[in-house]
Amino acid sequence: MKHLMLVLAGTLLLLLLTITAVASFAAPSPEAGDAPLLIVTPAEVTVLVPISTAAVITRPLFIDNVMTGTTLTWSITLSPSAEIQLSAAPLSGTNAATVNVQIDVNPITATGLYTAYLIVSTEPSTTLGAPITIPISVLAVELLHQVYLPVIARDHGMLLPPPPLGLAFISSAKYGGNETRYQRALAVNGRLNRWPLYWNEIETQAVAQPRIYQWTAADNNIAADLNHGLTVLPILLFTPNGLDTGGSRLAPLPQIGAGLHARLNDTTGNRPAAPASVTTPPQGLYLSVFNDGTDTPGPGKSINPDNRWAHFVNAAVNRYKPGGTLAQQQGWTDDRGVRYWEIWNEPDLDVFFTGTITDYARLLKVGYLAARAADPQAQIVLGGLVHWQQAGWFSALLDLLGHDPAAVENHYFMDKVAVHNYFWAWQTFGYLYPDRVQLDSHGLQDVDLWLTETGVPVCGEGTLPACDDPQNRWYRASPDEQAAYLIQSAAYAAWLKTEAFVWFQLFDDCGNQCGVDAYGLLRNDNTPRLSYQTYPLVFDQLTNVQPYWRDRRTITATNWISGNQEILAFKRPATGERIVVMWTRYYTDATVVLSATAPSARLFYPDGSFQTIFPNGGAYAISLPAASNRNFLGTNGGVAPDSTGSAPIGGSPRILVEIDPAVKP
Repeated sequence: MKHLMLVLAGTLLLLLLTITAVASFAAPSPEAGDAPLLIVTPAEVTVLVPISTAAVITRPLFIDNVMTGTTLTWSITLSPSAEIQLSAAPLSGTNAATVNVQIDVNPITATGLYTAYLIVSTEPSTTLGAPITIPISVLAVELLHQVYLPVIARDHGMLLPPPPLGLAFISSAKYGGNETRYQRALAVNGRLNRWPLYWNEIETQAVAQPRIYQWTAADNNIAADLNHGLTVLPILLFTPNGLDTGGSRLAPLPQIGAGLHARLNDTTGNRPAAPASVTTPPQGLYLSVFNDGTDTPGPGKSINPDNRWAHFVNAAVNRYKPGGTLAQQQGWTDDRGVRYWEIWNEPDLDVFFTGTITDYARLLKVGYLAARAADPQAQIVLGGLVHWQQAGWFSALLDLLGHDPAAVENHYFMDKVAVHNYFWAWQTFGYLYPDRVQLDSHGLQDVDLWLTETGVPVCGEGTLPACDDPQNRWYRASPDEQAAYLIQSAAYAAWLKTEAFVWFQLFDDCGNQCGVDAYGLLRNDNTPRLSYQTYPLVFDQLTNVQPYWRDRRTITATNWISGNQEILAFKRPATGERIVVMWTRYYTDATVVLSATAPSARLFYPDGSFQTIFPNGGAYAISLPAASNRNFLGTNGGVAPDSTGSAPIGGSPRILVEIDPAVKP
């Protein structure tokens, strides 16, 4: 039920009903296989219901057995609340099935959160590990619609937060996608897809045929992504030939994910003779955004066609927003569309952007104003920052934007700030924390941090370089170390309340050098690495949590400089649990001693398996293996370039999950 409610003025109380699969799968026992056995999709369904009006809504859930050859018999238990009555058909089944959930919402007259539950269990229970609990939440909220008749309008819904976990290149406009890729991503709850929307490949004849755009490939990919329930994060970048302002049109184009190679090349001196022309600021960037000669938005204003960057951004957003051109062509009557847009990629890395900080400030401002002119709810993501090449770049950008008279009223022309980090796990914290401080100091506390590229390429498999290769091991990790990095980077990001976490990438594909760089959770033959099992563990234990406490210990004493035990604790008020993530920072084993808060706890391993443990004398003693990676280029022995020589990737982490009476639901 989607509609625009027209009132001359006043407040209308609505219900926002959300079905969320908190645990779309459970970690299987070690014997059960290398991947989740059962998944429930979609993870979230949202509808609006008028207050004080009885409503019955039916929504399908899909229960799928993703392990071929394994028979799973499952059943559903309903746990309704006083406000929400539930029924479901079927209540039991074998393997894959569609469950029609009927939600009978009694009239609610007060704002608040109301919850009921579906519980999916299997027989025998050991095949699943634990039942899947699906909260069905009804949030009663007040929404104010003030419009004036006559009006022809459509309500395209509220702006919903992004999925907490994403993947680079589930699909892309350049290479497309297929059902295997989509299902592999959905099975582990990777629901945000980040890929480049290359301006130079859409406006291919910028001089001979200005403002003529070739949208077909992007149309097909965005439609497929959205029809699979993904949130799309397109990266808008690369100046077309004829609009460039320098560089070489013969130089190879940098590839998304090339930042780690750029760092390697910076160290070795292996750099291109001239930057690619697509990385230069476009002509006309400093012309007015709007056709009245100003950069001031207003009713009835159109985009200045001579500001080609503004025109392209505005055209892209108009085409792909909810209710936009593509939505109309597809006949979508819901809120399918693109709301998040990343402005360029790694603008503080000269391989991707050769302009000045002033040029990027202008690129960002023009992009923000042009996007918001097309879709007032468009969310602008400041292009992913690498930080390591130009120290102080971000703070200088914020200072520069702060001198713009229109900055404050336009949110400094950004809604999110994206950061990239590869290989050195600690730098996820080391990059995000200063950025948070900088944003807060400029009054931008409500600008969210995103980590839109993080990962590490694998070594020691097949034709890949050996992990101890004296020439080619740099910035690489074993499959076990890759899984450890995933947990550590995600834990640091979660501690800093990062809104979205995007792993680079789903499959190896070609990386930056075909056959050499293997970043994938999955190999190109569709076989999973350990990290493919780790990714859903991150979803289960490190999303929808809050920072609780943090420690860095030697044995029992805190030592923030050289402590070997890195411990980050989170709380999950919805379940009354604490989640304690821990690993070693150096090349020696350790034992973490934690005071118990419950009679038992679950201890998870990177493969998603867990065991139930019990305290001895009121405490748990948890063994942590030593770190092993020594592949940081340019440092003595390949250790991390900090003052104490810690490992760039810590030892294999452990995650303790335990009821904590101090964590209140």
